[in-house]
Amino acid sequence: MDDDTFLRCLESSMLSDLTLQGIEAISKVYMVNPKGDESKKRIQISDNGEIERIADWMLETDGTSLKKVLSTKDVDSRRTFTNDVVEIFDVLGIEAVRKAIEREMNHVISFDGSYVNYRHLALLCDVMTTKGHLMAITRHGINRQDVGPIMRCSFEETVDVLMEAAAHAEQDPLKGVSENILLGQLAKIGTGSFDLLLDVEKCSSAMELPMNFAQDTINEMMSDKARREFESRDRHGIETPWIGSFSTTPSHWPSTPAQMTPISHGGFSPSATSDTIGFSPAYSPAYPSSFH
Repeated sequence: MDDDTFLRCLESSMLSDLTLQGIEAISKVYMVNPKGDESKKRIQISDNGEIERIADWMLETDGTSLKKVLSTKDVDSRRTFTNDVVEIFDVLGIEAVRKAIEREMNHVISFDGSYVNYRHLALLCDVMTTKGHLMAITRHGINRQDVGPIMRCSFEETVDVLMEAAAHAEQDPLKGVSENILLGQLAKIGTGSFDLLLDVEKCSSAMELPMNFAQDTINEMMSDKARREFESRDRHGIETPWIGSFSTTPSHWPSTPAQMTPISHGGFSPSATSDTIGFSPAYSPAYPSSFH
């Protein structure tokens, strides 16, 4: 090889492979002053204690190399970010990926002025990263999770999922939202997470409370002063539940028409002036034992 050919090969290698300065993966850099973008401004507290947003000059690049940029001197690592979620996952982990996806989705949706509640996007990002890795919102991603067949069929491949579940006799515990909505049931979330269970064996040893138990309990809760004030009042009609004119206790039903306002001779409506009160067909809750 003559000297001229050798020098040409050396020149070509140096120009294409040799890095004099900068980062190899970044091909071009733009200087930007984010005057209109509040999210890119630097936040600081003034001497008066007020929060200020300062528009510093920033560098936007073609290409990304997050690890090398973060290790570069004089780079503000708190405001440095990239839209390459795969690189973010390699450098910072799955939680940073979740936040990056949420940020990018918010920028895309709000670009034309549309509004979507933050919680919807946050929930979608949580689903995509809940397994510790990125998961696509497709039948090859979230629909391959270990969930019941009814939840899987609510997304895609409805017939295929149900046929496979029937062929293998799969069971669905119905612990999610989709399957309970499909079956018209209350989902096991929030207040629906709890059920009322009755211990039948405990019922055999249950104690029957006396009829005046509620009255005695309330009397015990009242202070002496409150009890004296209450007893000093002129109580008529149905002003208080301690008299028999408006008591659900069978033994306390009056033998005369109860006083009510504005009708004083009717126990209930329609008015009745007999001992049978205003019920139809004229009996109390404990009939016939309450009237003799």
